[in-house]
Amino acid sequence: MKIVHHEKPSEKRVRKRDDCERRRKKLHGAPSEPQGGRFKISARHFKIQRSLITGEGSSAD
Repeated sequence: MKIVHHEKPSEKRVRKRDDCERRRKKLHGAPSEPQGGRFKISARHFKIQRSLITGEGSSAD
């Protein structure tokens, strides 16, 4: 990939995110719903983390 020197950081960030979404779509073969998918994933992540934290807390008591 050729490096473009005169590129705004914001543009760079947008392109990076697009690349990520494209890669994710290719991996999961999911319909283009990046926000919905991201939200679901983060929610699942939260649930796992919280259950872990509460589990440790209750077992420590």
